[in-house]
Amino acid sequence: MEKLKINNKKISASSLLIIVLFFIFLTEFLIMMFVLKLYPFLGPIEHALINGALLIIITTPFFYFLIFKVITKKEREEVPKALNRIIDGVVYSNKEAESKVEEQTKNLIYQKNVILQELKEEKKRTDRITKDLQKFKLAVDGASDHIVITNPGGIIIYANRGAERITGYSPEEVMGTKAGHLWQYPMDKEFYQELWETIKVKKNVFHGELKNRRKNGEVYDALVTISPVLDDSGEILFFVGIERDITTIKEIDRAKTEFVSLASHQLRTPLSSINWYTEILQTDKSENLNDNQKKFIQEICDANKRMIELVNALLNVSRIEMGILAVEPKEVDFKEIAKSVIKELKVQSKERKIKIETEYDKNLPLVNADPKLVRIIFQNLLSNSIKYTPENGKVSLRLGLEEKFSDHILIKVSDDGYGIPEHQKEKIFTKLFRADNVKERDTEGTGLGLYIVKSIVDSFQGKIWFDSEEGKGTTFYVLIPTSGMKRREGSKELI
Repeated sequence: MEKLKINNKKISASSLLIIVLFFIFLTEFLIMMFVLKLYPFLGPIEHALINGALLIIITTPFFYFLIFKVITKKEREEVPKALNRIIDGVVYSNKEAESKVEEQTKNLIYQKNVILQELKEEKKRTDRITKDLQKFKLAVDGASDHIVITNPGGIIIYANRGAERITGYSPEEVMGTKAGHLWQYPMDKEFYQELWETIKVKKNVFHGELKNRRKNGEVYDALVTISPVLDDSGEILFFVGIERDITTIKEIDRAKTEFVSLASHQLRTPLSSINWYTEILQTDKSENLNDNQKKFIQEICDANKRMIELVNALLNVSRIEMGILAVEPKEVDFKEIAKSVIKELKVQSKERKIKIETEYDKNLPLVNADPKLVRIIFQNLLSNSIKYTPENGKVSLRLGLEEKFSDHILIKVSDDGYGIPEHQKEKIFTKLFRADNVKERDTEGTGLGLYIVKSIVDSFQGKIWFDSEEGKGTTFYVLIPTSGMKRREGSKELI
């Protein structure tokens, strides 16, 4: 840019122009302030006219002096050029600004479209979730089971129509009340302690059977499942309780159990007679019977014994399920009972060439328990291990106290037998169940022994479980509380 000389000092034309414009704006501002103060009563038009006139009067001498006295002719010719360059710069800046504004506008429009699209998709998702929730609510409301949702304190915040069908109380009546308060039937204190410990302390799902009372006073049997729902940090948000009325099922089961009990009693008399007569024939030393006849009698005797075992097992099951089993606890030595059972099974183990190993803790306490029930536990576990272990196999019994199972006696029975198929493990404690791999090798067996053992263990708050691998063997574990069994009045004992 070319330089102008003012008082022998070089200055650019654009700088000079800026100085001039600054002088004009400053003069205009001072004039405006002066006129406003001197003539406050005038309107904006009058103020503007006076300001313009005064600005012309004051700046005319300045411009005359500047143009004709200070600035040379050549320098005066440079001023328009500098002014044009400034104007060009302003125009370029305006275009650049417009370009940036246009670009920013496009970006904003794009972002707006993206946001709108996301909002549309979110709305679709929300609508879909809302519809799914409506479907879920309709399904839950229409379910035949009694379903309630409570807060962490057990206060009901939702109840479906199934709750009204089963209990007789409408959802409006139960909302805000403690779960079960209206329809609860008194149960053992231990039951409720276990329930709350399972769902609130351990935060696990609780399954159980209980009795409840309808609004009309009728007592019914119910199968209950209570599930805690947790947040991401593991804290309880609410509980979901599902209750099913199983009164009819229980009545059918009771009728079936009573029939089995009656039929078993009726069968015992003829079976005993058959057993008695076959024993007489077997002890007959005369030559009235040939070898084939004696063989047939032996087969009759063996089959009859199997029938007696089955009938006895069915009778035991019916007595347990009907609640007529008498429990007569007294101080017993588990080690002595175990030794006695092993002695009884000595013949069976020798026939199959099974080696029985035992290990007993020295400081086993005496426990108040029914000796007949304890014996049944040992008989079933040990006889099963011998029966389902191939010849030349090994069965081991461990009886003692374990640190991690304080206040309990641990019975551990292991074998290297056939094992239990993975897909059938969950059925092992059910009635009349025998695993496929043992049915192929041994057709005899009732499938009731482990069911009876579990029923006995559960009756005095014990625990039974197992580890097994098919083809490698099985280990059963039984925990018996050292606190012992509670006495129970009943009309029958296990056979």
